[in-house]
Amino acid sequence: MAVAVFYVMYVIGDPEFIPTFFIIQTIANIFSLVLANKLMLSLGKKKTALYSLPVGVAIAIFQYFVPADNVALLMTCIFFFIAALGINMGVMWTMVADTVEYSEWKTGLRAEGAVYGFYNFTTKIAMAIGGGLSGSILGIYGYDPELITPQALEGIVICMTIVPAILFILAFISVRFYNIDEQQYSDMVDEIEQRKLAASNI
Repeated sequence: MAVAVFYVMYVIGDPEFIPTFFIIQTIANIFSLVLANKLMLSLGKKKTALYSLPVGVAIAIFQYFVPADNVALLMTCIFFFIAALGINMGVMWTMVADTVEYSEWKTGLRAEGAVYGFYNFTTKIAMAIGGGLSGSILGIYGYDPELITPQALEGIVICMTIVPAILFILAFISVRFYNIDEQQYSDMVDEIEQRKLAASNI
């Protein structure tokens, strides 16, 4: 969040544009929620993630090379990157829901609270690491709010583009190991229901 503000203030050079930036971000998030549902219905969760993550990488890398004075193109890049991010956030939540059924199918115990609690915990850790990483990168590039150098501007741009691209690549690699497809999920739910029915008849 702070890096985005710095990006608008120092790279684009227009602090008054900050509210507009966040409006664009909000619209992109809403757009991504609608699109994510349609994509997951037509492609499935895993394919939706595996297709949208590389799109996000390509957009972020492209944005790195866009001149700072081309605000319209920068905002277009940011809109579609945020949309790609939002799609994947939606996919991740549904994948977490799948793991609740998987754990019950595997162990016979429904650990919904533990699964979501652990997910929220790791999300907070990731946010803390992300904030610390951005701060470290800005420090390496000599960021000083009293004197913004070309090197500091480069650090801000890297935090907004290259770092997210790398994280998307890591997410892409991890999603490839996710093996619960729609058919398997349906089979697990059916088997869980059959077990419950059998237990109730004893």
